[in-house]
Amino acid sequence: MIIDSTPIGPAKRSESAEALLPIYHAGPAGEPLLGLVKIARCFGVSAELIDLGTSTSAVEDLRISLTSGGSVWDLASLAKTILSADWMALASDLAASASNTLLLATKEEGGQSALLGVLSRGAVTEVCSAGQSNHVGFHSASRRWSAELAGHQYASSGCDALAMTLGEASNVEVIMTRGNVSPAFISLPCASSHVFIWCTRSVFDVDHPLGQELEFEQAAGEYVPAIIFLRAAFGERSWHSPAIAADIIIDDPVLSKRYGFVDFPKLLALARELCFHVTVAFIPWNYWRTRKKPLKLFLDHRDSFAICAHGCDHTKNEFRTRDYGDLLHRGHLAAERLDRHRERTGMEWDRLMVCPREDYSLEALQAFADSGRYLGLTNTACIPRDLSEKRVRGADLLLPAQDAFFGFPIFKRHYWTDISVFAMAVFLGKPAILVEHQDFFRDQHRALTAFVRQLGALSPSVRWSGLTDLACRTCRRRRLVSDAWEVQFFTDEFVTENPDPEPRIIRFLRRVSGSAVITSVTVNGSPVPYLRDGEFLSFAANLNGHAAASIRVGRSANSNGHGVPNSRIYEAKVATRRFLSELRDNWLARSPAVLKLANRLMQMMRLRSVK
Repeated sequence: MIIDSTPIGPAKRSESAEALLPIYHAGPAGEPLLGLVKIARCFGVSAELIDLGTSTSAVEDLRISLTSGGSVWDLASLAKTILSADWMALASDLAASASNTLLLATKEEGGQSALLGVLSRGAVTEVCSAGQSNHVGFHSASRRWSAELAGHQYASSGCDALAMTLGEASNVEVIMTRGNVSPAFISLPCASSHVFIWCTRSVFDVDHPLGQELEFEQAAGEYVPAIIFLRAAFGERSWHSPAIAADIIIDDPVLSKRYGFVDFPKLLALARELCFHVTVAFIPWNYWRTRKKPLKLFLDHRDSFAICAHGCDHTKNEFRTRDYGDLLHRGHLAAERLDRHRERTGMEWDRLMVCPREDYSLEALQAFADSGRYLGLTNTACIPRDLSEKRVRGADLLLPAQDAFFGFPIFKRHYWTDISVFAMAVFLGKPAILVEHQDFFRDQHRALTAFVRQLGALSPSVRWSGLTDLACRTCRRRRLVSDAWEVQFFTDEFVTENPDPEPRIIRFLRRVSGSAVITSVTVNGSPVPYLRDGEFLSFAANLNGHAAASIRVGRSANSNGHGVPNSRIYEAKVATRRFLSELRDNWLARSPAVLKLANRLMQMMRLRSVK
């Protein structure tokens, strides 16, 4: 129930509502510290660089920091600023601290190694080079810090990295290693808190524009330790995802009992048994082909089965063109076809788009956003491949959904290799979305069952759902003060609740395009005032304890596409392509040699298809 509502913009939030992280250093702040400031900002923590280089009370300032929520000490710059005797005293204060502290070591200098030896009470004996490190690993015993990442490894760029040599202390928790065994991030228990020690030459610049997502993925060792520390120091006052959703998408099938290696009666029975959800990325061109006889199976399993849009005609570069009017027309046509399919069959569709071959242009994203027909896109790539300039930053990829373009969210999905890629997704608060084609099911669902069970072990509270429910519940939130929360959501329809048993003010943020015409915002059907502040829409509601809130952002949609009527030759090519694709999947896929020949034929069809 809504008690009251007031408009609150991002610029009007009080400074006291922000969690504060003091970063102590001496002299000019280097790139690692600036990178740490930016990561803190991404997680709703205001970082303050405090230069102790000319301070006459540097020791006292560091001592005072041990009574706050958390602080960072830059050892490379502080090592020569404070006398050895004072460091010995600070080591005792650190051991008795009630505040989490991050000791950051960015160089191999001997003085820094000696200082770490003092502050860690012998737990660390040296800061050293880890050599050309090609991967980072998260220790399986560090789950309370690395959460879902525990026990997993990730590729890195292979740059010369830093690590540390450990002494004989038995209370060290190794959280992250470089290469095979070199500890790079550890924690030590204090009286009622922890000291974290991170050895790294660099901290990832989350504001740096990316050419490809691989740059972000291979830099995990340069931002994950910062995230772990921020969560340990500030808990729910830092941005976090309250729940993780999951879904399994199968691209291309028509709704028949069997498609290629997919045996839908067995698959849906297994989905109900193991409590997972399956979505077919359904090609809208096939809207007229669903037959009544197999339809009952899918309607009877609507608790664990749904469909979403997969292109329109599923032709080459269908959504990769730059013709905004044509793209708008295609997006509307795909939605209209699925509406007609719903009228014919009673099968609702989840209003998310899967672009054929993962290809889409920047103009396609704008067309999807402006059409008002889609809640978002789900794709393996969160950056359009044909951008003329780098526009996506690491900060955008740290969000549960990437919404840097027109406020239209892209929910990342992944093909199956192993569970580690999903561990990273869940750790970052993103939905766990598996995508596969029919050939994934040739092993009688063994790989699928392994994925479902491993994901359940990784995140026991994972919530399986269709894409609409998944998208409409994806968010991140943080506690501002004792009686207020802030929630950032990503779709024009959103469902949430007050997590506390007492009434709370909930402040909502939604990124929108500057050109978007917002007509209304409602909470549980009641209009509420809102503000536009830069690229964000903001509003607030006061909710009773554990009360739910259903939010709708109304906007003026654009339906003025200018699609050119398709010729009979084009329609014949689309039909031929669909026939050959299904021939390949249903019959030829059972013979590797014949399948190889069929794929060559399909490639020829793609080269000759209508652009």
